[in-house]
This record gives sequence, structure tokens and C-alpha cells, in this order.
Amino acid sequence: MSTELLPSDPLLAPQNVASSWQALVRSLADDVSAWSKAQGWGISEKLHKVTEEGLGAYDVPFLVIQLPQQLLFLEPVARLVMGAQGRVDLYSYPSMDRVMLLYNGKEWIIRPELGPTWPLPWNRDTYLDLAQRLTAD
Repeated sequence: MSTELLPSDPLLAPQNVASSWQALVRSLADDVSAWSKAQGWGISEKLHKVTEEGLGAYDVPFLVIQLPQQLLFLEPVARLVMGAQGRVDLYSYPSMDRVMLLYNGKEWIIRPELGPTWPLPWNRDTYLDLAQRLTAD
């Protein structure tokens, strides 16, 4: 008697998980870029290579945002993270104050390094508020 395995879900194939994550990060970077440019902040983008066990290597956008006070970075960390379906860090330099943007499958949740989840939804106004807070002297 032979046992037939159930067909695997093609959406869960590593290349599909990575490419859907890349598209999600691209959308996030496009929003942050547009919101930053509307404030007159300088912005530059480069490709950032991420390598994850199970997904392999893939490129995602990494943003450098020039606010009047300091630099702000949007750095994708990983798709495969505990408790979320992806993580992107938003942090300032040189202070290195940071918040994590965790994707829960529907929306971005803001989590400071210390403390509870940020009580506001991820949107333009929340981003601008966080950018000012993270880069304040």
C-alpha cells in the first residue's frame, strides 16, 4: 500500500514567500519615500541583500532619510521572524533609537525596542511623528 503525500501549497514555496515579502517591503519603502519627500527630506535608496535559512538570498530596498536633525534608516530585517510575518527596522543615526515594524499578515504593527506595541496604526501621520521622535536631540 502506498501513501500519497498531500500536494504542497505553492504560495508557501520559499521563492513565493520571498517574492511576496519583497513586494510588501517595496510598497512600504515607496510609502516612506513619498511621505519623506513631501516633507522636503532627502532620501536615497539602495538594495539590501538579506539571507534567510529556508528562503535563501534576496534583495529588498534600504532607505536613508535625511531629516534636518539626523539620519533615519528603514532597514528590512527578515521575513521569517517569531511572532510576525516579517520585520523592518526604522532607526535614527547616530542615536540608534529604533522601532520595529512587524507585519501581522494584514498590517504593520509598531513595536519600540522596549515597551508595548505603539498604540497608533501605521500610516503617514504616525510615520512623520515617529521620524521626529526618533531624530529629536
